[in-house]
Amino acid sequence: MPPRLAATKFVAYGDSITEGFVQRCASTTVEDGGALRIGFLFAQGRAQPSPTAYPAKLQELLAARYASQTITVVNEGQGGEDIQSGVANLARVLTTNMPEVLLLQEGINTINQSHRDGIPLVVEGLRTMIQEARSRSILVFAATLLPERPGGCRAYDYDEGFDDIIEANVQIRRMIGTQGAVLVDLYEAFNGRTAILIGEDGLHPSALGYQRIAEAFFVAIKRYLEE
Repeated sequence: MPPRLAATKFVAYGDSITEGFVQRCASTTVEDGGALRIGFLFAQGRAQPSPTAYPAKLQELLAARYASQTITVVNEGQGGEDIQSGVANLARVLTTNMPEVLLLQEGINTINQSHRDGIPLVVEGLRTMIQEARSRSILVFAATLLPERPGGCRAYDYDEGFDDIIEANVQIRRMIGTQGAVLVDLYEAFNGRTAILIGEDGLHPSALGYQRIAEAFFVAIKRYLEE
């Protein structure tokens, strides 16, 4: 008998790192997997889901292992979303999709905009989103923030000379441990490998980085949900 999962309907929620397009610096267009984005700002409206995004790669991994089940991983990443918008939009997303599992990775836009002042906003926003999902009996896999790569055109974390992401993740890990969610430590999965896992803009993952995120979630899902 092939292995089975206790849940089969997943929603991946977050910002452009969940949305999953590879981003570059020295161009007015960004092309990835046949999808075209105009300029550094994301075009209005939803494009076709990126085939490079971690939700697409995660669904491939899950489908290969749990072949007797139909597993869906819906990509609800929204480029440019900050933590306040994430909190505001989550209830609608959960009502629309009715997942059994929420995959949550959010907060870097608020950190990059507000630096240290944004850390408590991110921690509390993530806490609120976890509580919203759990109030609906949805299991949450919540991730830490990715490291940024110094020198990239969007490596904003280093603008004031302090690595806010490290401190944010200390608090995020602590909070997740008190909320009944499963921690997926993406920072540790990327740490020491940013040269290949973070793209040239210093902020968004490379294609290999998106695959690495998928693998990290896959390992956690297998550990907690495989029957």
